[in-house]
Amino acid sequence: MGFSNPIILYKYNFNIKKIYFCSLENINEGKEMIDKQILNAYNRTRPFFRRRYLCYAPFKVIRFAYDGIIQVCCLNNLETIGTYPETPILEAWTGEKAKAIRTSFINNKFSEGCFECEKQVQGANFSNVKTKLYDFLPSSKKFPLLMEFMLTNNCNLNCIMCNGHFSSSIDESSNNRGASMPYDQNFVAQLEPFIPHLKSASFIGGEPFMINLYYEIWERMIKINPKIRINISTNGTILNERIKSIFRKGNFEISISIDSINKQTYERIRARADFDVMMSNLKYFLNYCNSNRRQLSVWVCPLTINRYELPEIFEYFNKLDIPVFLNNVYHPFNLAIRYMKKNELVDLKSFYLSNMFYAKSKTQKNNLTRFSGFINELDTWITHYDENQDFFPSDLTNVELKKELFKKIHSYYHLKKKLSIKESDVATKIIIEKFDRLMVIINDEKSYNKALHLMLRYDIDIIIEVLTSKSETHILNYLKRDLL
Repeated sequence: MGFSNPIILYKYNFNIKKIYFCSLENINEGKEMIDKQILNAYNRTRPFFRRRYLCYAPFKVIRFAYDGIIQVCCLNNLETIGTYPETPILEAWTGEKAKAIRTSFINNKFSEGCFECEKQVQGANFSNVKTKLYDFLPSSKKFPLLMEFMLTNNCNLNCIMCNGHFSSSIDESSNNRGASMPYDQNFVAQLEPFIPHLKSASFIGGEPFMINLYYEIWERMIKINPKIRINISTNGTILNERIKSIFRKGNFEISISIDSINKQTYERIRARADFDVMMSNLKYFLNYCNSNRRQLSVWVCPLTINRYELPEIFEYFNKLDIPVFLNNVYHPFNLAIRYMKKNELVDLKSFYLSNMFYAKSKTQKNNLTRFSGFINELDTWITHYDENQDFFPSDLTNVELKKELFKKIHSYYHLKKKLSIKESDVATKIIIEKFDRLMVIINDEKSYNKALHLMLRYDIDIIIEVLTSKSETHILNYLKRDLL
């Protein structure tokens, strides 16, 4: 039964379309300050003593990603604070790059690469914005309180929204990434001075239970600081005695990716997975967490093919009193709800509003808040649909489409980033040249044409982030899925 309760269904309906530029001198020149009205509404959804900064990640988190990249967040891929082994961990944490990112948040500005969280805050999707994941951490002056690990892409699944950069099983050429990753015994040794100060540690893959170095790090953490909350983000398909043994030693929490409770849909999304095996493992993980007073959560990727199942997913896990989180997907293009047609977005919003669910416990109420936040974001996409979606006739030549792409990128640099026309020319040409190099590798005119159409429809922030921060191999892995 559907219902719309204004007390439970949080709807922030701000009539705000314009944000202003901050007059403060800042390392991110021209970066926009969040409007005070939106900022106040966002902060009202946060703990009272966690409202000083838009996001606490740069002050409390250090993240180790593929290829030795060191970051402060999993979503900001434009800005790194170092590269292992060239940059020692302590130097990365205390260095100038990290200080520059923190300066932005001190001035109530999102940093340069914080596109996704900025969009969600602007769209009043406060309950799903990832910044709030870091609000729970206490204050810290010298050391990070949370470490995030994404050291290799070793994985056993071929999920349809993933790509070869994140899963070794998708692109056979990435199968050896784990063997050649830069993280080694010296890396584990450098972690030791940080471990006593940690409150939490998060491990992502690939599939964490397939990564041998993780077991060594877990053993080290348990020995030095057994109170650390160790969170494992798993696809839930692997469970063996080695896993059960390490669970008995440490303070583990589990986050499982489950995009459907329908076997057919689940196995279509999580290719190579067995739904029945995953559900059996879920029972073990849930029993482990309940017996040891640990948290188990479920993460769902809303996609075009499971979009009408979201209420059912929330209802199912509400009965088990399990927190459900949503992880927006922006590519491949055909799977992203963000890029559906306007009438489809309107229909989906109506469906969600007519299929709201009751919430009694704290967990259920929080789930309802996150679901409502996603509806808010849908509403934002609908409201700004016409200005964000660029459609071009299919018969335009590649030369004509390329000119339109140049205009779109140039406008971003000149109007949003406040660069001069000459500076915008240079920045745009660099990106277009990188795109052209990728198309030479693909070497197919039809794919080139389709790629140009896709680039013209993607949000400009995503285009800039991907083409400036990702390697050519990484981008090709994305395009392969989009161009299928």
